[in-house]
Amino acid sequence: MLDTPLRIIQANTNRGIQATENLLEYAVEKKVDILLIQEPWVFRNKTMEYRDCRSINHPSFTALLPPHDDKTRPRTLVYTSRLLQLQITPIYLNNPDCQTLEIRDTSGAKLQLVNLYNERDKQGVWTVDRCLYQLPLLSNSVIVGDFNTKHPAWDNTAGSTARGEALYSWIEEKGLLLRNPPGVGTFFRPHMEVPSVLDLCLTRGTLSRQELNWHTVDIGSDHLAISITIPQSTTRKLQATAKTLAYNTRKANWELFESLLSRDAGEIPDTSDLEALATSFSDFVSRAADTSIPKSQRSLRSKP
Repeated sequence: MLDTPLRIIQANTNRGIQATENLLEYAVEKKVDILLIQEPWVFRNKTMEYRDCRSINHPSFTALLPPHDDKTRPRTLVYTSRLLQLQITPIYLNNPDCQTLEIRDTSGAKLQLVNLYNERDKQGVWTVDRCLYQLPLLSNSVIVGDFNTKHPAWDNTAGSTARGEALYSWIEEKGLLLRNPPGVGTFFRPHMEVPSVLDLCLTRGTLSRQELNWHTVDIGSDHLAISITIPQSTTRKLQATAKTLAYNTRKANWELFESLLSRDAGEIPDTSDLEALATSFSDFVSRAADTSIPKSQRSLRSKP
């Protein structure tokens, strides 16, 4: 089991070395465990090819670049803390714009992290179409990145586009929860009147029931970084996660729900262990809800 929360930052550094250094400095100060970067700064070899390119080396982190060839600039990068006591397995997708990590705790429970930069390749195909939409998702997943896609669901100043509608539909189909607060911009340039929302954070499974302390961080890029923290209580419950659907409260049998709560209230243990008490109470309410309230597909921002 994890003894501490898991701290994650997602950031588009706009290929800037100073933004990257600022991000690493912030990560050390705040004890961040994993950095998921889009448009990283990279240094090429003497032949100016990308095969052996690298980004900034840092004594506190291990850098992981995606597979790429001589002519293709990697557009994602992961840093993992050398102090992180977890099993981390990179899942190589043969794509320079998308990375996946599987993280295991001591019980063997798995958490999937997806780092995405949504951009067109040489054939004009966007990353979501050639990678993300075909990617198998684990029951507990965090998907972050620069999606380069606008939709009113996450940016109330944006109109609807075909690409935005396709992404919105995929998010709903996969039962993902959008964690960005409504209307909080993540990208800004001087010619823009207001910031736009291009960087998204999506969760699935037990994670969607937890507060992640989502907030932005200015690292000197044209994108704000997004910081989240997966709390300790979530990591202890990863194994118990099943497919999560929302309750359709409009069709609830509230009399039955109240009756079940009254009947089973005695099962809640008398204990000073707050985590055990919270787990027992959650299970108690969930059993009553499962019996008296039908399930339905979740909306983009509703929590299970």
